[in-house]
Amino acid sequence: MARDRPILDGNSSSTGDERRTTDNRCNRRSYLKLTSGAAVAAASLGMATTTASATAGSDPAAYLESADDYNHVSFDGNWEQWFTNTHGGYVSTTTNHSRGGSALRIDWPTGEYYGATMEYLMDENHGYQPDSGHVRYWVYFPDDWEFHSDGLGGTKLPGFAGTYQTGDHDIGPGGYGGRPSDGTNGWSSRLFNCRPDRAGGRGPIGLGSQVYHAGDGGEHGAHPTWDAALETGTWHRIDQYVEMNTPGREDGVYRGWVDGDLAVEMEGLYFRDEGYGDLIGIQTLWAMFYFGGDWGSPVDQHMLFDDLEIWLWNDRPDLSDGNDDESGEPTEPSVSTGGSIVDETAIELTGEVETVGEHDALEARFYFREAGSDGWVWHYAGPTDVTEPTSIARTMSSDELAEGSEYEYYASLIDGSEQVATGETETFTTFEEEAEEGPSVTTGSTEVTDESVELTGEVETVGEHDALEARFYFREAGSDGWVWHYAGPTDVTEPTSITRTMSSDELAEGSEYEYYASLLDGSEQVATGETETFTTFEEEAEEGPSVTTGGAEVTDESVELTGEVETVGEHDALEARFYFREAGSGGWVWHYAGPTDVTEPTSIARTMSNNELETGAEYEYYASLLDGANRVAEGSVQAFTTADDEEDTEDDEERPNRGRGQT
Repeated sequence: MARDRPILDGNSSSTGDERRTTDNRCNRRSYLKLTSGAAVAAASLGMATTTASATAGSDPAAYLESADDYNHVSFDGNWEQWFTNTHGGYVSTTTNHSRGGSALRIDWPTGEYYGATMEYLMDENHGYQPDSGHVRYWVYFPDDWEFHSDGLGGTKLPGFAGTYQTGDHDIGPGGYGGRPSDGTNGWSSRLFNCRPDRAGGRGPIGLGSQVYHAGDGGEHGAHPTWDAALETGTWHRIDQYVEMNTPGREDGVYRGWVDGDLAVEMEGLYFRDEGYGDLIGIQTLWAMFYFGGDWGSPVDQHMLFDDLEIWLWNDRPDLSDGNDDESGEPTEPSVSTGGSIVDETAIELTGEVETVGEHDALEARFYFREAGSDGWVWHYAGPTDVTEPTSIARTMSSDELAEGSEYEYYASLIDGSEQVATGETETFTTFEEEAEEGPSVTTGSTEVTDESVELTGEVETVGEHDALEARFYFREAGSDGWVWHYAGPTDVTEPTSITRTMSSDELAEGSEYEYYASLLDGSEQVATGETETFTTFEEEAEEGPSVTTGGAEVTDESVELTGEVETVGEHDALEARFYFREAGSGGWVWHYAGPTDVTEPTSIARTMSNNELETGAEYEYYASLLDGANRVAEGSVQAFTTADDEEDTEDDEERPNRGRGQT
């Protein structure tokens, strides 16, 4: 199938269900010429260090038109035809966005990892595994996008891969999920988004890549951050380019762009060994929308994905035409400086002679010097005499160079004594023996009970020591001196958990203490953990008796006072009373309440005849609990006014007072 050639403004489309097969794989070797020597450091989250060039490869339009194959997958029609091995059930299409047409919506319920995982398999869609590929798509993260607080906090996003985990293959699986790439089992290059604090402060949506390659990719791949970030609430265009290495050579390439600007570049990558050129290539576009790591989405949320475009090459994009330019005139000689391979015994420098121009033969050299020094030293490259485009290399013994030092180098072509072409100046750092890891201990948590306090910690390493003594130091918070106890085990020879249980009798009740774990060699403290705190157990105070004063019900004949005994505390029984007096007078009169003897929470009341009180007068009163003669609880003072007696015949007589006494 011959797909439509790309229109570089991004408005191209596919021709439907046609498929292309290609039987005539190209044998040519062509390269993207890197034209800038200014390298911008890209912060690394993992085990590899990468650089991003300011201009190299910054214009994909220079090579996209040379693609052997192209496809544009929109989400307006039967987009599922292009994908297999779908995992995750949270994918749908939506027109509720600003780009027009349908876009793919990927949802993550709270705690879910898989929004979706889909594979665009090259053999099924194009009939071959390309050596180079460029992918472009658009992404949108809503304003309320939320990262997880663990790990990188974000999701995987689509990228090229050759993991060979699905289908019938003679190799793999490898190059993903903690399966390191070794040049014979597979590779991958997936984009991810992350919290700004894991992307050098770039945000609100930080970006990085997880690139499994057999160079310095490590167990979980290299993790270069991108020198760019995404805004929420707007669409962004993502581009990624992968170029497989020549089998057995470190000349693979990975690049990424955001909205047309180069954001990351990795060169000198090693994806496959010699003899694996027909087995390992770009197997798939791995459209993985996975929230992790192992953290999952912190909330219900979604993102949008649209307008997937793919450009593929059997070999590599062709940007040259032998030794002639487009006019047919001879070109100037050209050489590019390649990567370097550094180990404890040797350093290999690489380069590419792109053309010898009109010269019959040129001498290839590598010039190098310790960074910042004045003079350059040189070695012949191999091959020495160059008559056509070729790879060049030179291996130097580490004995020639200072350990752990940075060096500058460049490739050069010489005609006689004249330097007719030079590559960009690159750098490498010589091997340095790792320093012996010192002892390390962490302070753990505490378990506090009414009888004891258990302190915990973890010995992470004893370093070069045969055995160390483990202790816990503690003191009351804010005091000056530290006290210590041996931890168990006392003598530590390897990583282990340590504990110490102390009796509460050693410590002040209800007090805050500071503590930390420590390792000692003799009397020397060689490692300490962070200082943590705990608070000792404190007995809860016994709840005392409590009573509240209630309302008063006043009639023509009587006044009823009420209250509530809320608790008798630790007493077996208490006497309940009401105290009252005419407002503003000096002494209080009291009556027993009913019930009189109170053993548990209950309502209390007392009804008094109006004959005991002045008519139309204001009285104060309160409820009280007594233990013998000791008043142990009182309610608040309330007030009532007695009823008026218009036909009072006792104006000149003093009403009898039948209270139980005064206080």
